[in-house]
Amino acid sequence: MNFILALLLAVVVIALAVILLSVKLFLCKDGRFSSMHIADSKPMRERGITCANSQDRLERRRSCRKMDLSNM
Repeated sequence: MNFILALLLAVVVIALAVILLSVKLFLCKDGRFSSMHIADSKPMRERGITCANSQDRLERRRSCRKMDLSNM
């Protein structure tokens, strides 16, 4: 009986969390979550902080330009 009660309580808590998270989606005209990507954040861009993938891509391009592959 305790297991069923705990399971029911967990389902109710999860359902309540999903409902509360979706309030913005249903009530706002725009109805979407803001982007959580670092590159989309204005304060991060002002500080010169980019995501790891973008920074890695940039460094790979820089290193390819510096390498002289004509001797290989």
